[in-house]
Amino acid sequence: YGLVQLTIEWEGKEPTARRVGELLAKAHQEKIGCVFLQPQYNMKGAKRVANELGAEVKIIDPYKENVIENLRTFSQAICSLCQ
Repeated sequence: YGLVQLTIEWEGKEPTARRVGELLAKAHQEKIGCVFLQPQYNMKGAKRVANELGAEVKIIDPYKENVIENLRTFSQAICSLCQ
C-alpha cells in the first residue's frame, strides 16, 4: 500500500519541538497525506503534525473487540487514501 510509519511519541512522551520539526521534514518529503491515531494515546502532538501537513486524521482503535469490523474500518481508511 505504500504506507510510511513515522512515530510521533517517543518513549511514551510528547515530541519535543526538534522532534516535531524532524517529523514534519520527513513527512513533507514522503508526501504524507494522512495521520492515523489511536484513541488510547495522547493525540495532541499527532494532531499538531497533521494540522501542519494539512493531512487527514483517521482514528483507528486496534483494541476494539470486533476484529472484523476493525479491519474493515482500517482497510476503508487506507483505501480512501488511494482515491
